[in-house]
Amino acid sequence: MQRQGTIEATIRLSAEQIAQILSAMPVVDRRAAMVDKHGEACTKAAAARILSCSPGKIHAMIEDGRIRTACEGSRVDVRSLCDYIETRDAADRDARRRKGRKKQV
Repeated sequence: MQRQGTIEATIRLSAEQIAQILSAMPVVDRRAAMVDKHGEACTKAAAARILSCSPGKIHAMIEDGRIRTACEGSRVDVRSLCDYIETRDAADRDARRRKGRKKQV
């Protein structure tokens, strides 16, 4: 059932045509888009929603340096969330290494 004023259509394109269309689209800067949407800093609860994790994990990530705080520690820096998203595997691996070293000492 269509709503008034809508059109339903099926478009078939070759892989080359899709690639050409996608290459013409501007590259979106993740950092700028997230800062526009969430501001320079967000609450720890909002950071947990962005990363789909618990606020407790956000506290742990701040403690081990995977993400940075702003506003004297009361908020999370949104740019650091972007950096974490882009390098999640390496950041988690480095955090595990640092945590393991602390236990051995």
